[in-house]
Amino acid sequence: MNKTLPKICIYDIDGVVVNSQDRYLRSGGTQAMAEKDYNAFRQCLANYNKDTEGDIPLYQSIEILNNLRQTMKIEHMVAITARGEEGKGPTLKFLKEHMPWEVNESLLYMRPSYPEITPGVFWQPGMPKFSSIDYKRKIALELMTKYDILFAVDDHVDIVEMYWELGIYSMCMLVPGVNQETRKKKVNVIQG
Repeated sequence: MNKTLPKICIYDIDGVVVNSQDRYLRSGGTQAMAEKDYNAFRQCLANYNKDTEGDIPLYQSIEILNNLRQTMKIEHMVAITARGEEGKGPTLKFLKEHMPWEVNESLLYMRPSYPEITPGVFWQPGMPKFSSIDYKRKIALELMTKYDILFAVDDHVDIVEMYWELGIYSMCMLVPGVNQETRKKKVNVIQG
């Protein structure tokens, strides 16, 4: 712990403080992944990021994080999400309406938007696929140079383990009825 740097917590949005399953299903992402059509999946994500309609705040999770924030005297809550930057406006608006802590653009890190190569084509064979783990690792390493990261919370075990490998206390938030695939894996709830 570096007492001279501002204290922060890193948190994920979907599955941790927001249930966005209905919007994800509406976008067609599940079907595209089942068909192993990565281009269609990226198109679905572009649709998914257009709004936050149907998103539900996970108030119990929010309360847990807020209690930790207050108890540990955390100065900033920093969201790192795989939601695309094209959805920054609706995401910021939603978070500002529902989170009890300060939310602004400098505290929100979103995946870069996928470029549309030609109309309707966001990915072609041979192009790299996006990795949430690599993306969140890169942002966490950047944040470690400016902040004292007290802990990180995500709903994906692999990402929680990545934070732990960086030396960040990490917690996996599993909300009943949200992100069913995460709960099928073995989970260490708190690693330190």
